[in-house]
Amino acid sequence: LVHQVSLELGNRRWELIHFLFDIDLMTDALLEFEVDLDS
Repeated sequence: LVHQVSLELGNRRWELIHFLFDIDLMTDALLEFEVDLDS
């Protein structure tokens, strides 16, 4: 049971990491887009 719970937490952590990573990529893309608009 403990192993199953830790496995579940590990999966959740990876989902969170991917989620934050996607947000980071989107933010970078938006910043570059705004720079293009300014120039």
